[in-house]
Amino acid sequence: MAIARSATAKYHDIETAENDENGYVDINVVVQNMGYHLLNTKNWDAFDPGKPALLVYSKNSVTGKMRLVAAEYAVPNEGHAPEGFTGDDDVWEYDSGIDKWECHAWVWYNNPDGIFKKYNPNVHGEPNDVNHP
Repeated sequence: MAIARSATAKYHDIETAENDENGYVDINVVVQNMGYHLLNTKNWDAFDPGKPALLVYSKNSVTGKMRLVAAEYAVPNEGHAPEGFTGDDDVWEYDSGIDKWECHAWVWYNNPDGIFKKYNPNVHGEPNDVNHP
């Protein structure tokens, strides 16, 4: 998890992610209890904790500013979930629509259900406001 946090720390500002030479692009996917997704197709086909395929943001209900909340990994289907992170806690789910295994890591915003759970009850739907302490 330290690698994921270190690699994504520079993307707290969503404009930095969009302007990065590696190119995270807004794919117009906003999911309730998840957030706004930006995709980097260069990180799409292999698991590397330092190179998430997607960055997930949520909007602060008070300021309207986007906040980095999670990294998401997407790995091609090879008949089984990838090894992923060290240990047995990561949760990989198969997405038949894109034929990839996916794993969320809530490295920047606490998920009371678990760091690797797909959904975070603290991240709300449209306009995807985040509860801030």
